[in-house]
Amino acid sequence: KVRLVDWPKKRTTVVLGYKDVYAAADNVPEVCKSKPIGLEGMDDVLISNMKKKNLHPKSIAMLPEGKGWLLCEFGGETKEESNAKAPTLMEQLSRQPDPPNMKLFIDEQETLLVWKARESGLGATSQVPGEPEAWEGWEDAAVSPEKLGEYLRALHRLLDKYGYHCALYGHFGDACVHMRINFDLVT
Repeated sequence: KVRLVDWPKKRTTVVLGYKDVYAAADNVPEVCKSKPIGLEGMDDVLISNMKKKNLHPKSIAMLPEGKGWLLCEFGGETKEESNAKAPTLMEQLSRQPDPPNMKLFIDEQETLLVWKARESGLGATSQVPGEPEAWEGWEDAAVSPEKLGEYLRALHRLLDKYGYHCALYGHFGDACVHMRINFDLVT
């Protein structure tokens, strides 16, 4: 199924910080009700890898507190239109029992900078210093958005059972997750 969306001229981003990537994934259906034009997710392992590789330290510093993040992008024909959509989501989420930490990015340069963290996913998972090599092969795992948190928990239990680990990032609004797993394909 394909869903075509307009390519808005102006954009505004809200970054949500959660206690972990599972809580972020659990909140995807609620965030999607606000109809963002983009909803990306990433975990603390990805950020740790970025730090080890010294990738985009300014972008990392801009993230709200958390160990799992959602980057929600809103669009409009004008900056005022895109800016107006973000506070509605923030107000809605602030009423949850355990609301995420939230940071609104209106300035275009800051917005581009914070997106560098998510865009660095592929580079941050390849050849991480002090870590075993991680491999492609599970790059686009996908489930329905309502099941994303449950899926990621079950996947991590399976990985833990066999001593594997990986960073998680991807198009969480579509529940499409990217990862490189440290399978031992050498010995």
